Amino acid sequence: MSWIVLVGQRACGKTSIGQELAKVLNIDFVDLDDEIEKREKKKIIDIFEVFGEKYFRKQELKSLLSLPKKKLVLSTGGGLITQADALSFLKQRGVIIHIEVSQKELLNRRKNDKTRPLLYGSSTLENEIEKSFEIRESLYIKNSNMTLNCNALSLDESVNKMVKLIEVGK
Repeated sequence: MSWIVLVGQRACGKTSIGQELAKVLNIDFVDLDDEIEKREKKKIIDIFEVFGEKYFRKQELKSLLSLPKKKLVLSTGGGLITQADALSFLKQRGVIIHIEVSQKELLNRRKNDKTRPLLYGSSTLENEIEKSFEIRESLYIKNSNMTLNCNALSLDESVNKMVKLIEVGK
């Protein structure tokens, strides 16, 4: 297994958990959103506002395909799972782990975050999270090798549980 791929709703903890997990496992960490921002020389929110979601998804796939083949922990964008080409590529690269949190927990985490654009033409954060669960949650479950529920867990607890999950899954 060369990659440990973290998928889940926006703000579920993919980046925070991924960074710490990579330290524990002593392998590289890559945040796909950071790779897109480097490639485009723009923030994600600006890419969405200027070029739209369709353009963003193309850049997301290009960035994914350009990553090194070496062992790493990858934090994906929340919507990457909706792209068949990306999903097929990820399945070939390693294990896909779904980080699961409740809608209530996501709302709590995102209520003061102004860096993420609302999706699906939503007028409120609550509406966007609801819609995102309708569209994405079943895809995460269906396409992941494992699921880790991180509701009410600290970062350290989440990382420790993930290490155990990976050990069992080998």
